[in-house]
Amino acid sequence: MSGFQDLILTFATQGTASGFNNHQWRYSNDGTAYTALSGNNTAVTVSGFVIKTVDFSSISALDNDNTIFIELIVSGATASSGNNRFDNVQFNATAVPEASTWVAGLGLSLGMLGTFVRKHRK
Repeated sequence: MSGFQDLILTFATQGTASGFNNHQWRYSNDGTAYTALSGNNTAVTVSGFVIKTVDFSSISALDNDNTIFIELIVSGATASSGNNRFDNVQFNATAVPEASTWVAGLGLSLGMLGTFVRKHRK
């Protein structure tokens, strides 16, 4: 996530009727201490693929961090042959604007404001 913020995870998933019916998503900045993302059970037990989204964008601790960890804990299968399948896993995030971009934009805006004030003060 270095240079990025507002992480969104998307994927396609399907499962068997006896597959895992609970997915618990967790995140960490150190790979040891994990925090559960509440209210985001993405498990399905249907034969066709379904698109799911896990929204980490409100977790500011992940923004612009050099190393993050995402963990999925599955539970609730009713038979040893039950399964969940995942496809097209994507991690999407927004680029963090560089400080120099903000400074240049601020300088340009202030310069334009100064010109506007001078012209209208005459």
